[in-house]
Formats: sequence, C-alpha cells, structure tokens
Amino acid sequence: MLEFEGFYQSLLALLQCIGENVSIEIRTYDGDAEQLSRFVVGTWLKSYQGKMSVPDWSPKYFDWQLTGDHIQDRELLVTAWKGDRLIGTMLAMPFPLWINGHQVHGAQGSWLSVDAEFRRDGVASLLSKELNRRQRERNYYGRLGYAFQGSKKSQGPKFWRSGRTNTNFIRPMYLWARVLNGQAVRRWTDNPIEKFALSLLPSSIYHVPSRKQTSIIREYEARDLPACLELINSQAKKTELAILWTESRLQQQLHYPELVETLVVEREGEVVGFLNFHLLDLILQGRITSAVIDLFACENLSAKQSYHLLLAALEKMEALGVDLVLMREFAAQPKMSLYKARFLPQFSDSYLMLNRSSEDTEDLLLKSKKIQILWR
Repeated sequence: MLEFEGFYQSLLALLQCIGENVSIEIRTYDGDAEQLSRFVVGTWLKSYQGKMSVPDWSPKYFDWQLTGDHIQDRELLVTAWKGDRLIGTMLAMPFPLWINGHQVHGAQGSWLSVDAEFRRDGVASLLSKELNRRQRERNYYGRLGYAFQGSKKSQGPKFWRSGRTNTNFIRPMYLWARVLNGQAVRRWTDNPIEKFALSLLPSSIYHVPSRKQTSIIREYEARDLPACLELINSQAKKTELAILWTESRLQQQLHYPELVETLVVEREGEVVGFLNFHLLDLILQGRITSAVIDLFACENLSAKQSYHLLLAALEKMEALGVDLVLMREFAAQPKMSLYKARFLPQFSDSYLMLNRSSEDTEDLLLKSKKIQILWR
C-alpha cells in the first residue's frame, strides 16, 4: 500500500511538471525593442550584477540588430511565455557562413536569457530545441555563438556542455582592449590586478596619439556601401570560418544614429578600408561606456594606414566619452598597428561555439584558426 502511495505521488509530481511545461508557450518574438531590452538586461543583472560584467543592450541596440523595421525576418527570435509574461529568449540573426571555402546558410546569436523563477522548468532546453528545429527547416548548417567563460558565475558554458550533442566548442577566443579613461575603468573593474596596474600607469598613456593627415579618412556615406561590402566579404573569404554580409544587413550595420559609427579610408577616390564600431555600456562596479569594434576591413591597407584609421576611430570614441574599447580577435588583424595604438590582447574569455542543425553535419570546424565572426 505504501509502495502504491509513493508511486501515486511520483506520478502526480510528473503530471504537474508536464502540465507546467505545457503551459509554457514557445513563439516568435513580435514585441518591440523596449520590452526585449528590459527583459534580457534585467534577467542578466539579477543573475550577475556585481559578479561579472553585464552588457546594457539598450532598446536602440536591439532595434539595430534584431527588431527594427529593416528586419524582415524574425523567425530566429525564439521566446518563451507564461501567459502574457515573457520568461525566456534565445535570439539569432540569419547570416551566410563561409566554411572552408564554401558558402552555406547559417546564423549567429544567442542572448540566452531565462527568468530565474522558471529555470527549473526546462525553458532553455525548450528554446534550444525550437531554434534548432527552425534551423533544420531552413537547411542551415548551424548557428554560431559565444559561451562566456571569463567568470565562474557564468551559466552559459554549463548549459551548452550538458548533453547537447549538436554543440561543438570550436576554440577559445580573446579580445583586444584599449583603455581611454583609466580612472573610470579602475573604479568599474573587480579585478585587483587590473585595479593595481591601472593605478600605476600615468594618465598620459590613455591619451590618443596625434596623427599626421597622410590618409583620407572620413565618415561613412551611403554611397560607400558597395565598396565596403566587397572589402569585408573578400577579407572573410580568406578565412576558414566567417560570416558573410548581405547588402541589406551591412547597410544597417554601418549606420545607426547615436549608436554606430563607421570611418572609411579613401585612396584615389576609392574606399580601400573601413572600421565600424558601436557604443555599449557595461555594468560591473558601476557603469562605463565601451566602444565595440565590430568590423575592421584592413587587408588592402598598409600598416601605416591601419594605424591611422585606428587613431581616427579612437579620436572619435574619445569625443563620444568612451572609457574602454574592445575588439574580438579576427584573422586579418594588423597586430603591430594595434600594439602601436596601445591596444593589448586579453586572456581568452569566451569559447566560439557551433550549434549544428543536424547531428549528421560534418565536424569540419574544430581546427579552425582563421576566423572572422561578430562578437555577439
């Protein structure tokens, strides 16, 4: 009799769990950038505030990348709902991928966020399964993303490693960093070594060196789009793994008022290189403003031109009140120009991942070294 009662209680618990999951609806996000920003950033702050750096993805940011009127396809914006309450997100952007000399369909993203109240209800797994299903429907090779490992508090790597047989960790990726406001970054960071190092450096080290006007460097204009498209995709196709840009996606990437800046280098009336960055606040011990360099088309530039373009971008960032500049590593990076402009490589903080749409997909990327991927 006692055994039967125990079985009955277990069955009730199982049915209750199933009922809870059934009441969770997975659907395409059709809301605005304001709601998305409030949920994602709020969820991350509840989990990580004061423990690790949290990006403040503003409504403008999400409008620029995921939800604006220019975005025609929202099918990879997968969200979980309990009634009219948003409780989870897993978000991606369609991108052509360049893999070992071949172009395939794919995506990049994640912004995996689950309301703490529902994390034991399998919401993240439901989101992942649905996004993978949609990828398979579209015959996508897979979806690229990052798992942050720079803090033991980060929950991402544990989720992606736990039984997800279609997920490969390709390799660790590092950042380049350039401090523009030493005092602000010292107050913000929780790393005692960084605090000590920043306290020793003279304030002059953070200033942007003056540059000679030997190259024509100017603001991006709409007429530059075809040249920029050719430059960034040509650079990508010299790698083993990259995202490729469509004209419409690049057009939005290179210009968004009050958030995005792009500078181009002109030679004999032709655009031969460009640098694109966006502004992003980071929250840790207080808040700083960072500039994230997304695209740096530099393979047709001399070392001097790359250096001058970096300085011009730093001048622009300094004028915008940027405290810290960050850039994910990429294959064609002009290392000597970066060092000369006082950028320093950081320890690897993230793994680049591939969520394969099918477990039968060939595992071609685990030895990839030359990579050009957005930091998202």
